[in-house]
Amino acid sequence: MEKLNLVKSLSIAERMQILLPHYKGKEDEIEDQLSKWQKRKSLCKKQHFEEYTQLLGIDPKEFNIGIKRLNCKDKELLWKQLQGKAWFKLNQKYLLKRS
Repeated sequence: MEKLNLVKSLSIAERMQILLPHYKGKEDEIEDQLSKWQKRKSLCKKQHFEEYTQLLGIDPKEFNIGIKRLNCKDKELLWKQLQGKAWFKLNQKYLLKRS
């Protein structure tokens, strides 16, 4: 498995936190993944999603950044942050012991 695929293990909130600074002011240029995400069969109805974003104090455009298709630059940014996560370090340590 390619190491950059491990960035998929990050939550939407973690992805938003990392990617938002790099897309500030460019939110309108990002492909609308939110509409596609909301059209999928889900327990999260539109009303629930609106309540969720209000509760967290995030804009739907910010959420869209968290679920956007990742390009190589995004994956590199996320990879750098992922390597600093405690659970990731523990996982790597465990995998090294097993090999």
